[in-house]
Parts: sequence; structure tokens; C-alpha cells
Amino acid sequence: MNDFETWWHLEGSTPPLPGEDGEEHCKRMCQIAWSNGAFKERDECAKLCESMTLEWKDQPSIAQAELATMLDCALSIRNRSES
Repeated sequence: MNDFETWWHLEGSTPPLPGEDGEEHCKRMCQIAWSNGAFKERDECAKLCESMTLEWKDQPSIAQAELATMLDCALSIRNRSES
């Protein structure tokens, strides 16, 4: 099962809520998918910062402050919420 099929099975294929019309249901499903996509993008960016930090940690030309900044960057990305 790929990522989409998992999402579809767990969230996307759920029936409308009681009293929810087709447009409201579609909007709610799209909001879930949009939020999941934004989370995935932030997570991948944070992982990149973390992996760069690991790659650079043994480089003598990279200051500890720069490494700390990269880890702070990853934490900031993970803590962002949608506006």
C-alpha cells in the first residue's frame, strides 16, 4: 500500500459527517490533504537541516555555532504551524 492508499483508507474515504453536504465533505477532505502535505514538506525540510548538521559536524571549518543554528533551523521548521 502506498502513502496515498494509506491516507485514502484512513481518512480520504470516510463518509460525510451527519448533516454534512457534499461540498462541506469535500472541503473537509481537501483540508486534511492540504494539511498533511504541508506537514510532509516541513518534515522533509527539517530532516535536510538535521542531515546537513550530521554531515558537517566533523568538518573543522564549521563552527559549533553554525551547527547549532542548523539544529535551531530544523526545530523552527518542525514547530511551524499553518497560517
